[in-house]
Amino acid sequence: NLSGAGSVVQVSGNAEMAPYVAVGRDGAVGNLHITQGAQLLLSSQHVSAPSFPLYNNGEALIVDVGRRSSGTDGLASTGTVTVSGSGSAFVASGAADTLLQIGSTVGTVPGSTQGTVTVEAGAVLRGFQTGLLGSGLGAVGLLNVDAATASFTGVRNGGPGAGQGPVVVIGRGNGTGVVNLTHGALLEVVADPGVQGAALQLGGTTNVPGGGTGILNLSGGSTASVRGDRATMVVGRAGAANQPPGLGFVSLAGTGDRVEVLGAGSRVLVGAAALTQGQVTIGQGAVLETDGLVGVAHDGTSDTQGIGTVTVN
Repeated sequence: NLSGAGSVVQVSGNAEMAPYVAVGRDGAVGNLHITQGAQLLLSSQHVSAPSFPLYNNGEALIVDVGRRSSGTDGLASTGTVTVSGSGSAFVASGAADTLLQIGSTVGTVPGSTQGTVTVEAGAVLRGFQTGLLGSGLGAVGLLNVDAATASFTGVRNGGPGAGQGPVVVIGRGNGTGVVNLTHGALLEVVADPGVQGAALQLGGTTNVPGGGTGILNLSGGSTASVRGDRATMVVGRAGAANQPPGLGFVSLAGTGDRVEVLGAGSRVLVGAAALTQGQVTIGQGAVLETDGLVGVAHDGTSDTQGIGTVTVN
């Protein structure tokens, strides 16, 4: 537990390898609380290198919250991080790419996996370029932002998206991811000036097999903002034959709730590929805005044979 203004924990890495932090891994239960103005600061001098389909070991500053990657005990792997109160902060910085994984599994290792990150009461989560929620078979990842801010910003220098803007993926590899934005919360996915590819993806991703279920809920005047050249929100991103489909759901409850996808060439795609289903529900007084294309069962070039629905109340 980190509590009180002036309470700071720093985790720093040198130029050789980026640090790794885990909360609740491989059959364990982990809890981290950052409250009342305390701060957890992560950084690295290492410069990430391109690789595919994943980052090589030590190439990115990675935080895992609820992860199962080995073991046969069948126990649950559960991680919880709570950042609460004005001045409280969970911050990543430095030269290395930064990756926040909330609920992830590798392969078919037995045991359930769940990760939960809650940012509330004026606290801040910032400095990550990649967010993965509910990644892998049976994994569940939850991000709750309540009257607070979660920011994914910058440019990825390494890994499979080298040269691209930040990305948040909600539900992939047959996992389930949920983001809840409440009471004026803000989720930002913002590329550096001149950088393309800031993206918010729900329900699968092309570089990990299988589909997944991704859910984004906004209420109480909250905002999800994706900004930069060719910024994209994809609801129902990717699926695979003989596996669960890629399912994406976005719900804007009502007045003051807003999803914006802004920048030259920006797009909102709903049911963006075969074997996907996407649904966007816009409540009375809520807003979905983009500078570019809205594609429903369409990828901007052609029909996708997916299923897309946009409902405006």
